[in-house]
Amino acid sequence: MSKADIWVFGVPVYAKLPGELQNLFNRTMPLFEPTVVLRGGSLLPSRRKDVRLKKIALVSSCSFWGLENFELVIRTFEFMARAMDVKLARPLLRPNADLLKVMIEKGDDRFHILEAAEEAGAELANKGDIRKKTAEAVHIPFMTRKQFLAENG
Repeated sequence: MSKADIWVFGVPVYAKLPGELQNLFNRTMPLFEPTVVLRGGSLLPSRRKDVRLKKIALVSSCSFWGLENFELVIRTFEFMARAMDVKLARPLLRPNADLLKVMIEKGDDRFHILEAAEEAGAELANKGDIRKKTAEAVHIPFMTRKQFLAENG
């Protein structure tokens, strides 16, 4: 991890914050000096000088309806980026992923989610970030919250 320019994490959200994510972050501690710095009003660990990291990216999906289900995971990655003193790329989020799976199995990708996800990967690799328009194409809702509740409530 110390030699990577970018860390890309794929995180499924089954609960608000997967425990494995906390374990992973705990295991990054060897990438820090045993000192702290004041950054953005917070005392944070000081990154070792040989860590080349420039950016962190998050790709996440969940079965729930809305983007609010990713808030804690996003905040966690924002904190990690602040601690590492790097940028967090625009997160690529797919709520209601179970329905996407069913649609794809039926050959129905009328929303072009997979194409948008591929485009997001190319943007991240080539430009270092994901355009807002591309991210929005990936997380476009398939139904209203009311419809989701009626089917899943």
